[in-house]
Amino acid sequence: MSDHYELARMPITTDRWHTHYGWSEHEAQEFGDSSWEVRIFACSESYRRELEADTAGTFEFGYGGSGPHDAARAILADRGVDLTQWSPADLRTFLPEVFERDDDRGYTTLSIPTADIDRRLSLVGIQVQS
Repeated sequence: MSDHYELARMPITTDRWHTHYGWSEHEAQEFGDSSWEVRIFACSESYRRELEADTAGTFEFGYGGSGPHDAARAILADRGVDLTQWSPADLRTFLPEVFERDDDRGYTTLSIPTADIDRRLSLVGIQVQS
């Protein structure tokens, strides 16, 4: 079981342009590694598992677009939370770190302890199976 989630801003590799974004190998090589994306990992001391998005490049953190909402949904779904009735405001309540913006920080990785998420959920009666 994971003890934290990492949202990491990483370069999009040539291989990833091809395998996750659907670009031809030639197009991917032409574009190279000059763009970035946010990827999410469930982590513990002994492993790191990537949470896959429905569409590559949909996760983000620290701004007001749809990316933080998609990132928050992915993390909560990974915790086993049924999100069918959740609003964007709910997502901001249970994962505020994903939405906080600190332009001076210039971070490329955001780490959120699983215990913090589970504690917030328990306050409204949602118990996560560990």
